[in-house]
Amino acid sequence: AFQVYSAKLFRRGVVSRGLYAWIRHPQYLGLGIAGLGLLLYWPRFIILVLYLTMLFVYYLLARNEESRMERQFGDAYRNYKAQISMFLPGEPGGKIFAGLTGWSKQKGWALAGFYLLVLLSGVGVAFGLRSYARARVPAVSENGILAVSLSSLPQGTVQHLLRASVENPEVKGLIDKYHNKPGHTLVAYILPQDYMMQHLVADLGEHEAHHGRGEQGGMLAVLKHLGEMYALKPFRQLRDGRGATERRIIFTEALNADENKVSTARALDTDVLRYPLFLAELKGAEVALTMEVPRRHAWGTIPVPAF
Repeated sequence: AFQVYSAKLFRRGVVSRGLYAWIRHPQYLGLGIAGLGLLLYWPRFIILVLYLTMLFVYYLLARNEESRMERQFGDAYRNYKAQISMFLPGEPGGKIFAGLTGWSKQKGWALAGFYLLVLLSGVGVAFGLRSYARARVPAVSENGILAVSLSSLPQGTVQHLLRASVENPEVKGLIDKYHNKPGHTLVAYILPQDYMMQHLVADLGEHEAHHGRGEQGGMLAVLKHLGEMYALKPFRQLRDGRGATERRIIFTEALNADENKVSTARALDTDVLRYPLFLAELKGAEVALTMEVPRRHAWGTIPVPAF
C-alpha cells in the first residue's frame, strides 16, 4: 500500500517493484490469507461461504482497478499486466477458470457459474472434512450423555473422565436439574482447562480463556505473543491434550431448531443446537469445581460448534 500511495503522491507511474514485481494485487492476497486464517480459527459453514464470496468480490474489485489503470497509464500498465500474475504466480485460478469456461462467450454468466461451482465444491469438501473429522473424534455415550474429547484421548479415558465427573454429587445434582426428560441428550465437551478456544463452547467470563494474559516488552514481544496464542497454542493443546492433568468438561444440551430433544446419535448433526449449561473442572479424575454458565457462548446465542 505504501508503494502505491507514494507513487500517487510523487506521480511515479506504474508500481512494479517489491511485491508488485511478483503479483499485481498483493493487498488483496494479504486480505485473502487473513480471511483464510479466520476460517481456520472458526471453521463454520457461514464463514466458508462468506470467505469464498469475499475472494470473488476482491477479484471483481481488482478487475475494476485494472481497467482504470489501463485508462490512466495505457501501454505501460498493459505491458506490466501481461508480465505479472494477478494474485498468485502462474495464475492457477485463471487457468482453471479458462479451462472450464473458455467455450463461453458470455463472460459475466461464466464468472457467475464459476462462482457457484466453487461455492458448491467448497461446501461439499467442507461437509466431507466434517464427516471425516467427526468419525475420528473420541466420543462415548452413556445414559443420554455424549462425551466428546477435543484432543486425542483413548475412548477408555473419555469414558473414565465422564464417569468420574457424573459420580460427583455436585455434578450429579446439576445433571438431575437439567437432564430430567426422557430422551434428552447432553453433550459433554472434554478439553484441557486452558484450551484457548473454549469460548466457542461456553461464555466463562474469563478473559484469558480465549485472549491469554498478554505480554509486556514492546512490539516484538506482542507479535511473539500473538503468534504463540493464535497460531501455535491451539494446535499444541490439541496435540498435548492427551497428557493434560487438569481438564474442564462443559456440559451442553442438544436440541433441534424447535427446542425439542434429540437423540445422542444426532447430537453432533449440523442442524442440532447445543447450549451450554454447566461445567466441571477435574484435577486428574477428581472434580475440583462445578459451575453453572450462561446459556450462550462468547459469540452470543449462535449454535455451539459440534467439535
